Amino acid sequence: MTAPDDIDTIAAEYVLGTLDASERTAVSARRQREPALEAAIRAWEARLSPLDGETPAVAPPKELFQRIEARLEGGGKQTGSDPRIVQLERRVARWRRTAVGALAMAASLMLAVGVRETMISQQPQSFVAAFQKDDAAPMFLLSIDLATRELTVRPVSAERPDGKIYQLWIASDQLAPGPHSLGVLDENAPATRKNLATYPAGLLQKATFGVSVEPPGGSPTGKPTSPALHAKLYPVAP
Repeated sequence: MTAPDDIDTIAAEYVLGTLDASERTAVSARRQREPALEAAIRAWEARLSPLDGETPAVAPPKELFQRIEARLEGGGKQTGSDPRIVQLERRVARWRRTAVGALAMAASLMLAVGVRETMISQQPQSFVAAFQKDDAAPMFLLSIDLATRELTVRPVSAERPDGKIYQLWIASDQLAPGPHSLGVLDENAPATRKNLATYPAGLLQKATFGVSVEPPGGSPTGKPTSPALHAKLYPVAP
């Protein structure tokens, strides 16, 4: 049985056209009865098909084949020992080695891209932050899913201030200087949820969040009117 790596190499050479006539005929017959080889050939055709449109087709001169035959036959019947034939065979072998080497490099590149995409997909998407003063219990817990930009704030030990409300803020070097309001917290719900789809995930991950006590309706100045509790996001282990 042919090893999978051998099948892939044969398929690549078949699609690139580096096989000689007898080898190509043999592979054409094999692909009819070997599903694995047929699948590998179709896969390489799919990978390389975009290259077809990169270079326009150029028809060779009509007399080119006759000229090649004439030159090859110029040395008589002992073509097997003709130095020109030997040189041509060496060139073909070198072209084949170069093509296989290029395929190996392409395969390594595709593997590297796949590893990179896998690493990106494994990066944490869920983060949390705790708003607390000194060693006291957290007043609020904030969680966010960077994939959906869904943010949730839940009170823990925070008490509703008389005649006041809590307001959420964000600060980042990627924004204009100073904190920016993310709106007031819902005092009648167990949690406040906000969608931050307008903020890039990278900005949210490195931003500083704050909660301040404000008059009903929120800060009239657009900035915190009282000292705010600050918190940074920390990844949640998967």
